[in-house]
Order: sequence, then structure tokens, then C-alpha cells
Amino acid sequence: MFSGYSDGEKVYKTTDAGATWVNVSNGLPNIPMNTVVYRKNSLYDEVYIGADLGVYAIDNNVSSAVPFLTDLPKCAVQDLEIFYPTESTGIIRAATYGRGSWQANLSTGPLVTLGTDEVAGLSSQAPVLYPNPVSNGVLNVKLVNTDSNYVYYLYNLLGEQVLKGTLDVSNSVISLKDKAAGTYILRMISQDKMYTQKVLVK
Repeated sequence: MFSGYSDGEKVYKTTDAGATWVNVSNGLPNIPMNTVVYRKNSLYDEVYIGADLGVYAIDNNVSSAVPFLTDLPKCAVQDLEIFYPTESTGIIRAATYGRGSWQANLSTGPLVTLGTDEVAGLSSQAPVLYPNPVSNGVLNVKLVNTDSNYVYYLYNLLGEQVLKGTLDVSNSVISLKDKAAGTYILRMISQDKMYTQKVLVK
């Protein structure tokens, strides 16, 4: 892990006790990375990275790192630790610079689905997607009770990022005209919230 501003050179992993290293920085922003923790007993080899703008996560189900903001702030994270109430569950705790300590329950599924986000995505504050299923290649997004801009990421069910863009009150349409029919995962992130919802393209 590197705590600097070398773009694309943030986190490396090894599977042979350090003999060789593989760059796994895809999806990480060009900001300092401060700490990294591996989730033991994980089915997906999850790794969580504390950065100057919150926590990011990588597992072997996604092709790039994704922001992990469930119950965690988007600020400088100096230290991470995972506690294990049971063998299959985990609680991640983050020590921040200036905003205290936080914790969040970890999902038992792959990162792209993040079960806790699915519930949050159905709350009254979540953006409303329509029509869903999408039949004409255009997905409208109604932003609810917010002046914040959102960055969105669209993933296929292999965990591959297939689209990225921004949403605000003046631009709330996502074009899916070139996307194959199937199920996708749409993740929308604002300054302090993150929602994940399924999108069906016909």
C-alpha cells in the first residue's frame, strides 16, 4: 500500500509470501491510502482500505475497488480493524482524523450486492428509478429531498463496472441504450449517502 499521489499505484497483493506482487489499484482514486485490513474467513477474499476520503473495498467478485460508505463517513480514515462476533460475521471499525471512531456491519455476500445497501436503497430518501425494468434504453432517476450531486456506478452481475457518471437535479437520466439485456447493479454515492439498487434492462 502506498500513501501518496502516484495514480494507479495504491495497493498491491501477493499470494506467494511476497515473491511476486499484483497491482489491485483499479477503481481507487488518486489520494493517499492510509491503512488496509483483510477480512479473514471471507468467501470472497475481501480487503478494506482506509483512504483520505473514506473506506474502499475490493474482493475477488469485482474488477475494481468500490467505495464502502455504509454507516461510515467520507473522511480521512487512519486505521481499520475487523472484529468477528461469529466465524461468519464481521464488524469493521474505522478511526478517522477529526471525526472519531465508527463501525459498520459487514455483509456476508459479495461487495457488489452489499445487502445492507439494498435495504437502504428502498428507504424513503433513496433515489427513485423509473421505468424499471428499462425497455427504451433510458433510466430516469428522481433525486429525493437532496441538493447533493451523485456519482453513479453500474455493474454487471460479474462485478464488472460497465458505466460511470454523475447525477444532479438538472441531469437525472442514465442512458442504457448500448447495454445488453439483463440485470445490473446501480450504485449511487453522494457526499454522505450511498444507495444500491437493481436495474433490469429488457
